[in-house]
Amino acid sequence: MEFKPECGSATQRQAVKAYFWRMILGFVGYTVTVIGINLIDDAMSLSMATRIGMSLLPVLCAVFILITIVRFVRQMDEVQSRIVTESALISAGIVGIGTFTYGFLQGAIELPDISLIWILPSLFAGFGVAQIFVGWSYR
Repeated sequence: MEFKPECGSATQRQAVKAYFWRMILGFVGYTVTVIGINLIDDAMSLSMATRIGMSLLPVLCAVFILITIVRFVRQMDEVQSRIVTESALISAGIVGIGTFTYGFLQGAIELPDISLIWILPSLFAGFGVAQIFVGWSYR
């Protein structure tokens, strides 16, 4: 499989290619750890300490992905970096205010509990959607 990024300079192409492969590595690692943890946990009787340690393995992959994203953003030009920054802020604001609002509503009316595990995927999804609209505003 060959990846041919479409962008300007050779340096930018190298940055995009490195980003692509690091993200693939991070997401594969995340997927393998989540599936592996569930398979091992279902098949074996593990101590609480082992279960806690194993449950944190996907977090290492998430940290790797975050570092990859930050490194890539640092290599972007000003406009690309601004689009990414604005998109991240919009996503954080929407998810933050949304969870804040939901928490207040839970105190006022009966609403189901939502697991904290959904916050990071919500941030990523919000970022992706915001990036589309922010990118359009710069055209």
